[in-house]
Amino acid sequence: METKSEILDFLDTLVKALVDDKTQVSTKLIHDENRKLIFSIQTAALDMPRLIGVEGKNIKAIKCLMNCLGTKNKYKINVVVT
Repeated sequence: METKSEILDFLDTLVKALVDDKTQVSTKLIHDENRKLIFSIQTAALDMPRLIGVEGKNIKAIKCLMNCLGTKNKYKINVVVT
């Protein structure tokens, strides 16, 4: 079973693989209550289109992977881009 910090590191790795300016990436756990986790992603404005992707396909894929990881670990995970 992965810990919350390992899940956060996984999300951070996914996002940094997509963007050009890796120093501007910030991923945080912003809500943790009753096995429900909400993660926040912040990145440079120029990298936002790369993170979201055409028709939102990249961010949908990230959310899908995070939901799979959450299901495996009995968490309900939501990801927001700010």
